[in-house]
Amino acid sequence: MSIQPYLKTIFACLFIGLSCSFCSKKDKAKPKPVEKDLAVTIDGVIVDSDMNATQGTTHNITINITSEMPPGGVTIEVTAMETPQNTMIPQDGPITTSEKSTSFTLKDLTSLKLVQVTVKVTSVSKPGNTVTLQFGTWNKVQ
Repeated sequence: MSIQPYLKTIFACLFIGLSCSFCSKKDKAKPKPVEKDLAVTIDGVIVDSDMNATQGTTHNITINITSEMPPGGVTIEVTAMETPQNTMIPQDGPITTSEKSTSFTLKDLTSLKLVQVTVKVTSVSKPGNTVTLQFGTWNKVQ
């Protein structure tokens, strides 16, 4: 009994198997889209200015994401500090949102004192993608 017919069959199967494995479609991983840099505006104040004022202990602002919203949304953190004493005025904790506009109320603003406000917006999916805006506001009521 000759081994030659079996070898031909084995080689034919190996050739067909290897050919099929190279010809099959492979699922290529789609590259993740590059996250665009955040762009942010604040309605209700003049950014980089101490010429903002309110008639009481609260000041309403709207934080707008004008760039494309990151896939995981953003975290908005607002801090307020009375000057020149550098006393922190507690504000509501960080907000995580996927909304393009977020309303925020500054609270406990000291009468006739300048309060320096910092608004920090950070991408949830890419923490290095951050925008920080600052402004000063006065409570004009005694």
